[in-house]
Amino acid sequence: MRKIAIAVLIVCAVIVSAYVIYFILGRPPIPLPAVKYTVSQGSRINDIIKATESDRVTITWVTSGKIEALADGQSMAGISYDMDSLDNSLALVEKFALPRDTQVLIKNINRIFPPSRTIPKIAVGFFYYVIRLKLTVVLLAN
Repeated sequence: MRKIAIAVLIVCAVIVSAYVIYFILGRPPIPLPAVKYTVSQGSRINDIIKATESDRVTITWVTSGKIEALADGQSMAGISYDMDSLDNSLALVEKFALPRDTQVLIKNINRIFPPSRTIPKIAVGFFYYVIRLKLTVVLLAN
């Protein structure tokens, strides 16, 4: 029993120490490997990429509230958000972009299993406030 307790204390001390160092460094976003996606011809996204006179568009999302789109190193768009504006945007997408059947299904799931709404909010809050990630998607025109 003592060996397990000591191991748990050591693991907790290492996790707390790592987060303190991360916090002292200013909580920089942790970069994830870039995802490359080839967009086929005839797609609206392909038309947008070709309109930039480039064969690639890089979209970078930092979970601390910034999204940026670059083409040939020049900024195409930059969006900043906070948790309230993100919730509002997701509510609008759910209301206007999803089919009616899907909306009814989501409401039924939320009625049967209420944590299905709170668990994703906790995860989003964790990556917004505690640990920040940086995801890069490179869209390539075909």
